Amino acid sequence: MVTAASIFIDQVSHNSEVGIVKFATSASTLSDLRVVDSEVDRDDLKRVLPVGTEGSTAIGKGIMEGVQVNKI
Repeated sequence: MVTAASIFIDQVSHNSEVGIVKFATSASTLSDLRVVDSEVDRDDLKRVLPVGTEGSTAIGKGIMEGVQVNKI
């Protein structure tokens, strides 16, 4: 999962907005939406990616957290 997210961050178009949400039994925002303008932005986003997985997958909570991030 981290590899896929890193590749996405590396390949997202310049000036795109990216936010990161983590979800398992609950959901939390790891990064609010930010414009990807430089390699520094990409590195900052990759730095907050979770290093592993947790047991559960509350995808509904993840989606709702993502909706909230998108409203900011």
